[in-house]
Amino acid sequence: MEEFIKTVAGVGADFILDTLNFRGETRDRFMEFLKSYDPDLVLKYEELYQTNYYDKNYAVAKKKIRQQIS
Repeated sequence: MEEFIKTVAGVGADFILDTLNFRGETRDRFMEFLKSYDPDLVLKYEELYQTNYYDKNYAVAKKKIRQQIS
């Protein structure tokens, strides 16, 4: 994630939307897409998004990375 953010910032991006909201049918649609796109990622996303929102520890780590590169 850190390398991705640095790369995107390096090409001039002003912001990155990097979280999903899995309310309603969004989860089902996204997971179906992910299964066809890269099945190896399915378990990772299921662990990260055990509820409608991403894991709080992930959010804290992501915030630290953003602060370091700002």
